[in-house]
Amino acid sequence: MVAPAHPEFIFAGVLMKQLLAASETDNSYCLFENSSLGQSGTPIHVHANEDETLYVLAGEMQVLIAGEARTLKQGEVVFLPRGIPHQLKNVSDRPSQYLILCVPSGFERFVAAGGRPRLKDEQPSSPSPQEIARMRAAAPHFGLKLLSNWESGQPGRPQGSEKTDNDK
Repeated sequence: MVAPAHPEFIFAGVLMKQLLAASETDNSYCLFENSSLGQSGTPIHVHANEDETLYVLAGEMQVLIAGEARTLKQGEVVFLPRGIPHQLKNVSDRPSQYLILCVPSGFERFVAAGGRPRLKDEQPSSPSPQEIARMRAAAPHFGLKLLSNWESGQPGRPQGSEKTDNDK
């Protein structure tokens, strides 16, 4: 089956190109190709419904898994099981490109609701307070908990709290 046009989203300071969605995989998985121009990061979060796999195509990514940091370089992969807090970060000033595979599908609906469609030729930048609020509001509807130690302009810097944004 040939995939339809690939929607692109700006999400957590990253360009996310949706390669496959539930409708194309019989709800089995979704696949994204992500590009970060430099420093960016997701909030520390927990998936209730999906396992996530990250494969680095270019550059480096730092992955925080259950409080432990690991740096992945081109060609390296990591499995992030559901229920385990994790975070993805580009801590360098250099671009990175990576694939995200979520099993089963469903995460793509969170990206669409919590992010926003990419404008023509738009490059990602640090998320605005409005974009962060949209992500936080969407998360509980898709089985995600965002931990409250993430701020705009400071991707992934801990504030020492384990309370989730969803618990407010």
